[in-house]
Amino acid sequence: MISLSPTNLLADVPGVLADAATPTLDRGRLSPIESPFSDELDEAARKQKQARESAEQLIASAFILPVLEEVRNSPFKTEMFSGGRAEEVFGQQLDVIFAERITQSAGFGLSEALIRQFDQSPAPGSQEPKVDLRG
Repeated sequence: MISLSPTNLLADVPGVLADAATPTLDRGRLSPIESPFSDELDEAARKQKQARESAEQLIASAFILPVLEEVRNSPFKTEMFSGGRAEEVFGQQLDVIFAERITQSAGFGLSEALIRQFDQSPAPGSQEPKVDLRG
């Protein structure tokens, strides 16, 4: 019969019962990996984040917010689900927050499509091929 003690069980788990012979990782001495491309990667990540935020703001204000305002001003609303005076005063601010959260949600793909469309467009000031419409 094999007897299992708690110290024998935990001895196989790394980092639980560290003895003097087991090397430990000192996280205070770790430094980030320097790369010649790190500045370019940081700039690209910043531009991508800025593009995503701009696309989300555009979609929230142009598409989602008008729909939420129409729903709030619907002739079919009832007093049963009314928020009262507070909804009248702060309803527009709540619509703005809802519109931003809807566009930031993972399942809302319109912002990604807009970002892809903007990435494919030529840069301002670049030469586009000219089409002669006169023949």
